[in-house]
Amino acid sequence: MLTKDSLVRQLQQPPRGRGRPRIGYTAIQRSVGYQELAQVLAERLGADPRRRLDASVTAGRAWGAKVDDCERPVETLDDAREVATTLSAELGFAPEQGGITSDEDETATIRFTACPLRELARTHSEVVCGVHLGMLREVLDRSGKPGAITASLHPFVEPELCLARLSTTATIRERTPTAATG
Repeated sequence: MLTKDSLVRQLQQPPRGRGRPRIGYTAIQRSVGYQELAQVLAERLGADPRRRLDASVTAGRAWGAKVDDCERPVETLDDAREVATTLSAELGFAPEQGGITSDEDETATIRFTACPLRELARTHSEVVCGVHLGMLREVLDRSGKPGAITASLHPFVEPELCLARLSTTATIRERTPTAATG
């Protein structure tokens, strides 16, 4: 069955003594063609990069709606940073938490030092990063008060580094004026 479906290849092993030669099997490696897939998807999303981004964020939100609910509710910026860091670690982004700054807006920064789709993002960042941004926004909205935390994604601030920035809105700052330090 596996050989018929071209998933494995049957090989005749060298003889070892008497009897019939042994039969061995090896898995057939297939190239998935993610770069080509991204190109096709980007083309199907239209010529306008802004429209592709909007469609990708929408798709990411749909994906985020399917992610299991987090155990930790988002009530503060620190909660949002923890939820976003946990999610991004599970997805293979190797996140490093930055500090929360307190200038005009409280902002948490998470450094993504890896990306499972980095090569695709280099040529189609509005599609790949848009999906990831939409998923992050959806998970944060579902874990807390929708819109209380805003998320933005900044791809390739360095060749191997992307940043996620989470900010509070006035509503959440009023509830937790000293919500985040460190």
